[in-house]
Amino acid sequence: MKVLETREMPASQSLFLLLGIFILGYIIGNIIGAVAMIGIGLDDFSFASLATVQEKLMSSKKGWWAMLIGQGVGSLFIFAVPALFYWFIFEKKSLSDLNFKNTPLTTKLFLITILTTLLSIPFIGWSAKINEQMHLPAAFSELEKMMKMLETKAADLTKFLVSFTSVSEYIASIIVIAFIASIGEELFFRGLLQRKLWYGTGNIHVAIWISAIIFSAIHFQFFGFLPRMILGALFGYMYYWSGNILVPIIGHIFNNGLSVTLMYASNNKLTDLNMENSNDITLPIAAFSVLLTTAAIYFFYRELQPKTIES
Repeated sequence: MKVLETREMPASQSLFLLLGIFILGYIIGNIIGAVAMIGIGLDDFSFASLATVQEKLMSSKKGWWAMLIGQGVGSLFIFAVPALFYWFIFEKKSLSDLNFKNTPLTTKLFLITILTTLLSIPFIGWSAKINEQMHLPAAFSELEKMMKMLETKAADLTKFLVSFTSVSEYIASIIVIAFIASIGEELFFRGLLQRKLWYGTGNIHVAIWISAIIFSAIHFQFFGFLPRMILGALFGYMYYWSGNILVPIIGHIFNNGLSVTLMYASNNKLTDLNMENSNDITLPIAAFSVLLTTAAIYFFYRELQPKTIES
């Protein structure tokens, strides 16, 4: 297997720096995001009420906008800013250097990326249902209770954020959830973390799956770990086969944007489809999704292989 040819910093040094920059960005992003949410959504904030900020924001008139903006600001500083800071300052590279192949983003490649992502959604939804049914051994019952508590809190926040009905709220959600989150996460996890793991291990499959595992774990939604990991691996292979960072970014934007769009349509009684509800996805539907996705992935892979020139 061909190893990534690069004149970048050594993988071990790069990963150490990325970890440090990520931790710093995580702290700064959460602080700025919290300040933005509190400043926009609460008029009578006191440090004594820190533990109930989320509940207060959910009942505030401006709480939805405050929390969405806070999420957007936090996402920028946690993923996009650290990724770009590392790439520009430490590697002294341009954005185009994230592409390790000269693969143009043609209309055909764009459509194949969208189709592959779309066909995978039922299977990923089914994996979410399986994930929700998993239980830890009895010895870890207290840990499972804590995980479920965190999951419930995250689910309440998600439910609140996708409760929008107006066009302005829909557009703002697309910007934050589909574009800001997707671009930042792909730059960090695929463009840098997967790249450096590949450079360090020499094994692209190890790099893709470790990156996907970390990508899923970092969201701290343990009962949604499996579907997010699978999605991360799919985007990882898209990046590897195309060599173009825009490809996984497009897939990620489409996935998140479709979810937001269906929630908006559902909230306005325009459709009964809901990507957040995996209970209606049966095993035959999931199996058919795997079959179609496999075919799409094969077509995606074949499309990106070097063409032989017949003489």
